[in-house]
Amino acid sequence: MKLKTDRLELRPFELADVQEAHKYLSDPPVMQHVEPPFDLEKTGDLIRVHGMAPEPRVYALVERETGKLASHVIFHRFDDGSVFDWAGCSKGQCGEEGMLWR
Repeated sequence: MKLKTDRLELRPFELADVQEAHKYLSDPPVMQHVEPPFDLEKTGDLIRVHGMAPEPRVYALVERETGKLASHVIFHRFDDGSVFDWAGCSKGQCGEEGMLWR
């Protein structure tokens, strides 16, 4: 799956994303309402197991202009079949990320 807005692209994770993802996943203020900060190994596991699976649940959210990893989106399927998405909200991207689903 690849989705784009003017500024952002949602794409599958790559192993090359581990270091950039670790920057925000290991940051205590970023993670304070989610779960304890990740170490590098847990970040790699998230990307390999959930982001690089044949049917990924986690996708990279990338700034199109720079190609830099900005955050990620996690898809959760609920019993009623609906899907919930979450993205780390930085630089005003939450509203724009939501535009991908319209």
